[in-house]
Amino acid sequence: MTTEWPADKIASLLASAFTSSASDAPTIDVLITFDRHGVSSHPNHISLYHGATTFVASAPSVDLYALESVNVLRKYISFFDLFLSPFFLSFFPSSAVEVDKEGKGEVGQAHPRRLLFVSRFDGFVAARRAMVNAHRSQMVWFRHLYILFSRYMVVNDLRLERVPPVQR
Repeated sequence: MTTEWPADKIASLLASAFTSSASDAPTIDVLITFDRHGVSSHPNHISLYHGATTFVASAPSVDLYALESVNVLRKYISFFDLFLSPFFLSFFPSSAVEVDKEGKGEVGQAHPRRLLFVSRFDGFVAARRAMVNAHRSQMVWFRHLYILFSRYMVVNDLRLERVPPVQR
């Protein structure tokens, strides 16, 4: 829980999973991870963000979206954040950003700057089941409270990260 992972090792694992061995080109066009705050300042989550940015810097055809960390009040208001998220997103001046994707023929294409995902009840149930099954050894009483009250079980907003490409 307190271990930080090296960004270059995470980037290497991502490259081995998402790069074609024939051409060294990425086999994905979008990668989603935590933001630099790791939702709850979790060192593993923060490490994943830095590893993902390192990978995307060397794979400029891949967009990186990061799960937005919110303050503790919004974090635990569950579905009530449905009313706040669209309000806060309305303050952003542009809903899309132009990108220049190397070798993808996407020069000047508009990609959403922000994405808002809202789960229906069946999505909440599926997320709860996945969390309970995947984290069985971590399911202490307060994890059940997290599942019940966390807005991340219902509302998730992603931000397109600007990652400068590595100069070759």
